[in-house]
Amino acid sequence: MVHVDPRGLADIYLFGEVDGAIGIAGEISIGIVFDTDHPWQSGIFGSMGTGWGLSAGAAGGIGYAPRDIEGVSWGADANLGIVSLAPSWDATGWNGGSVTWGPGLGAHQALASVTGTITAADVPCALRSAWNAIKGLFS
Repeated sequence: MVHVDPRGLADIYLFGEVDGAIGIAGEISIGIVFDTDHPWQSGIFGSMGTGWGLSAGAAGGIGYAPRDIEGVSWGADANLGIVSLAPSWDATGWNGGSVTWGPGLGAHQALASVTGTITAADVPCALRSAWNAIKGLFS
């Protein structure tokens, strides 16, 4: 990791996505993220967004964010045949991007995408809540 992320702050993610636009754009993706600065915040993420353009595509790929991928972001998605390039920005500035492989054509601007993650740290809390709920049924 030292060569890829010398400060140890990045998120590296693998994902699948579907997007389409005829004027109004929509995109959705799901994948796994490795959080290099807080490994327990690694997990499964989902992202949904809207924008505008003219495109269609479905792909799988890899991405890099020098900060966290969670939260609100905007960017672009250029479907260049079998490869798509998608830079991303958040409130702080440029926040990485992704490269995907899969059929696609056209491009769209992502005006507002929201990303959330279910992390490895969430699992013990969820199990504890479920256990407490089950115990509550019998008390």
